[in-house]
Amino acid sequence: MCVLDWILIIIAAGIIVMQTFRSGEDLHYVFFEMIGILVAANLSLRYYARLAEKTGVNPAITLLLIFIIFGIILWIIADLVANKVQFTLAPIDTWLGFIIGFISAWAILYVVLKVLFIVYPDGLSLNLFSSSKPTVIFSSLDNSPVAKEILNFNSFRAVTNLLNKVKLSE
Repeated sequence: MCVLDWILIIIAAGIIVMQTFRSGEDLHYVFFEMIGILVAANLSLRYYARLAEKTGVNPAITLLLIFIIFGIILWIIADLVANKVQFTLAPIDTWLGFIIGFISAWAILYVVLKVLFIVYPDGLSLNLFSSSKPTVIFSSLDNSPVAKEILNFNSFRAVTNLLNKVKLSE
């Protein structure tokens, strides 16, 4: 594991914990925010390349700006919808908040990693601890199992395939 993996784990844990605690009182807000994050990530990833090509702006900046703009717009819409549609599943709100936090963290980190790999396709090394030897943040996707899992989601695919095999064998 490289430094990037630890950074991703810390950020994901922060998002998951925050959404888990928030869901105890306002599951509907957390749910609609997650929907907004997923839609913003999907739209930004779908259109950034074409927009960057047409405008001549760096693709990483375009991706980040589209994600932020769509994110803000959809966050406002999510807030308005959540005020109108309030629901709770009281006994399991916290557990659902954990799952919603996990999905939100995955979507946000997916976009961040796409931006990072657009800007630094060959890896990134920084002098973090003022030593003469630079600290390798990441060198490739193969050396970063957490980033690889976020971008490829192989574990989810493996579990889905396993469940399909079990279902087919019945």
